[in-house]
Amino acid sequence: MDDFDFLRLYVDGLPDDRRKYFNLPPGLNASEVARLAAQAGITVPDELKALYTFSYGAELDEYNILTVPELAETLEELRDVYDYQTSGEGILPFAYHHGSGDYVALDLARKNRDGYAMLDGFHEHPPEEWGVICFGVRNWLRQMVEHDFKPFWLLG
Repeated sequence: MDDFDFLRLYVDGLPDDRRKYFNLPPGLNASEVARLAAQAGITVPDELKALYTFSYGAELDEYNILTVPELAETLEELRDVYDYQTSGEGILPFAYHHGSGDYVALDLARKNRDGYAMLDGFHEHPPEEWGVICFGVRNWLRQMVEHDFKPFWLLG
């Protein structure tokens, strides 16, 4: 079983009126992800590469998993809006919430056995103030599935 098959099972089990808000396009192979990252001038961590090989550019209810070019564009926007300066171990927003304009990001400087710290990228605050949700892309998605794609970290 693939690391993200639970996500496909969840989407496939949704009623039609809800499933229309989800799209799991095919993934890319690892070399294609690496090529896109090199073109964009960014580093894509392994746990995000794993998601990209499962599904590239997924739409998950109100969350869009950003493509590699969109990652680079988003980092540039953060630099412009917040005067945010990234280094090799910076913050990488990888999902965008349509309803709020917020991001979910990886903090490449903080990691545990589950993966990188996942941050709640509240758009009204600079990235260095974003709070930790959990650790690991897979863990974040599992919890999103368990909470029917509601932001579980805000549910109280």
